[in-house]
Formats: sequence, C-alpha cells, structure tokens
Amino acid sequence: MAWALNCLYLIAWTAASPWLLWRRLRWGKNRRGWVQKWCGLGTVPAAQAPRVWLHAVSVGEVNLLAPIMAELTRRGEFEFAISTTTETGFELARQKYPQHLVFFCPFDFSWAIRRTLENLQPKLIVLAELELWPNWTRLAKQARVPLVVVNGRLSAKSFAGYRRWRPIVSGIFGRLDLVLAQSVEYAERFIALGTPADRVKVTGNVKFDNVDPERGRAQAVGFATQLQLLPGQPLLVGGSTQPEEELMLLAAFGKLRVEFPDLKLVLVPRHPEKVSILEAALRASPWSYRFRSGRTHRGGDASVDVMVVDVIGELAAWWTLASVAYVGGSLGSRGGQNMIEPAACGSVVCFGPNTQNFKDVVELLSGSDAATVISCEADLVSLTSRALCEPEWARERGTRAAQLVASHRGAASTTAECLRQLLLEPEGVSNPSSRQRAA
Repeated sequence: MAWALNCLYLIAWTAASPWLLWRRLRWGKNRRGWVQKWCGLGTVPAAQAPRVWLHAVSVGEVNLLAPIMAELTRRGEFEFAISTTTETGFELARQKYPQHLVFFCPFDFSWAIRRTLENLQPKLIVLAELELWPNWTRLAKQARVPLVVVNGRLSAKSFAGYRRWRPIVSGIFGRLDLVLAQSVEYAERFIALGTPADRVKVTGNVKFDNVDPERGRAQAVGFATQLQLLPGQPLLVGGSTQPEEELMLLAAFGKLRVEFPDLKLVLVPRHPEKVSILEAALRASPWSYRFRSGRTHRGGDASVDVMVVDVIGELAAWWTLASVAYVGGSLGSRGGQNMIEPAACGSVVCFGPNTQNFKDVVELLSGSDAATVISCEADLVSLTSRALCEPEWARERGTRAAQLVASHRGAASTTAECLRQLLLEPEGVSNPSSRQRAA
C-alpha cells in the first residue's frame, strides 16, 4: 500500500512541477522547507514533557492553535511542536510561538512521515480543522500515537467530494481517535465518512475563543499613529481580501470620499505577495498611499488616504480600528474568511454571499442582525454611508456582534480537556468508556 501511494504521489508531483515552478517564479511561493517536506523532520532534542504535534495548514489554523495551547498549558506541562504547510503559516507560527519547535509538515511520503514520527516522538497528533492523508494516518496508528481533529469542519463541498470516494477514505476517517467538531452538522458528516460515532464530540468553534480585542487595541495604537488616524475619524478596513475585492473596495472608497472626505481605507490582502494589481490601481488613483512593507508609497511622510498592509500578523489589530469591516474571500469562490475577529471588536461587519467556510458563524451573526451580506460595490457604499451617518445604529450593531462572540466562547477549554485526558490516559484511545469520560 505505502509503495503504491508513494508512486502515485511522485507521478502527481512530476505532472505538477511546471505549475509549481511557475508559482515559485511568479509569486515567490514554495521556496523553503524542501528538505523537511520531502525527507521529514531531522533530529530534535529529546522531549522533557509529553510532546504534542500540532498541525496547522496556514495562517487561520496557526492562529486557531493559540487558545488550545494556552488551555493545555493551564492543565499540565507539555511540549508543543507545530507544523505548517504554507510559507505564510510557517512565518506566522515562528512569530507567535518562538519558544516552540516550528517546521514544515512533510509530504505524505511514507519515509518522510516515518522519519518525522521517529525523531519527534509525539504523544499526540492534533490536526486543526482537517488535514487527513493516508500514509500519515496509517503510520500514526502503527506508532500508537493518537490522532485528533480539533475544531473539526467539513463543508458541504468537501463532504460531497469525500463521499464520492467513501470506500477509499472511510479507512482514513476510521483511524481518527477523536474528532472534536464545531457543530452537530459537521459531526454527522465525519461519522458518515467512517469515523466511529463514539469518537466524535461537538465542542463548538474555537475561533470564538481566539479573539482578544484588548490585546489588538494595544498594538493598534501604533498603527493609528502611523496612519495619522485621529480619534473618531472613520476608517474602512478590508481584511483577508482577494485582488478583485481590493479593487471593489478602492472604487467604493472613491465614491464615499465625496460624502466623507476624512474617511481612510486600510486593505489587508490575504496573499501579500499578490498585490501587483492593487499597486497598479493605486498608482492610477488620486489617493496618497503607503505599503506597510515599505515597498512603495505616495505622499511622503504626510497622512495617507490608503494603507496596504502587505505583511503577516497585523490584521487583528487593524480590525479594532475599523468603523466598517469588510471580510474578504466572500465575493468569489473561496468560501469566506474569519469574520469573528471584527465582530468581537464591535465593528459594523459585512462580507459577500459566498461564506460556506463559516456557515454557522454567518447564521449566528445574521440571525442577530449583527452583520450584513453585500453583493457589490453599491451595497458596500450604502452600508458604510449609513454606518457613518447613523452612529447610534452602528454602535448598536457593533455591540450585538461583540456580545454574540462573547456568548459563544468556551470551546478551547473543552477541547483542551479532551486532549489532556488522551495524553494522560492512553488507554482511552481504544477504550470507548474512557473516551466518554474525556468527552
């Protein structure tokens, strides 16, 4: 089985190599970590406490780990090793968790996974949301290392795709020792794909615990100074945006400035390396602008109209300054980005109609009249204009959003307790009654 999978992977990599090379040359992607990805993690110091291997695909999952790690640390002494798939995730993990081992996750070649398990010697493997591979799950099972999915999520699209291959993927899902799902709907999907029902528990969405507006506001003081943003001055923030959304926000900003000449715009692209289109649009615009990385600007040291945050790890702080917050990835086909952070900050929150990645959160916010779905530039102009003309309405909407986020916290604590019991009671992996106690 392993050799067949390895051969299939090698064929796939060979076929994809021109595309990967183009991405490297065009966007600077896939430049680092090749030894760890192909060969596995090298020798690391022996663990001084039970070691937990936490895997986060990219930026969102890296942030998700913070409250879980904090709650686990409150419950005992553990070591953490964090793997990521993307380079942006790797950089953020190194920034957020400098005291822990951070490495690139190996590809699902049997030799790379086996070497990583042998050198890391984890007592538990934690997968943020979902990242399942056949060799990884099989070798973890052989090594008797419990494999857990936390904040488990299976979108309708992903579920449909997996279900078409259920005879193949059921073995992979069946190897999971525990799934801590965000909702009953997601839990049922894991069970339908082969995870035994007694290994699945609904614990809620950890992302509600992963917001701290006060921490963000401390950092935002310096940002406001850089932007020369005065107290009470209106600010439109577009976060985790795609290029087409950035152009939409820039066009809406131009119309809004006619009515609100002191309005400023902050754009935080989801992929900072893909800002060439936005940069060209800014050069053709009448606005003064600055890129946080320092790559380009117009306007000298004076106050700028538009700030482009083309660096990683600052979005949470910028949300705290927003009068109106647009959450990106929601007008195209990406399925939306995390709208919990701006909601927790009490901003007037809006996003596009394609938010299947955050279906439950959107239903909560929309059901409480705490967020608005927009479909075009005109909708954004209308919403922002109302928020700035009716400050009491904007304040009430922001308060509802912040209160809703606060009321749904607690998933990180429940998740950490389930993980702690697996770490301290290894017999719980094969003993359903013990697993029920962990739940």
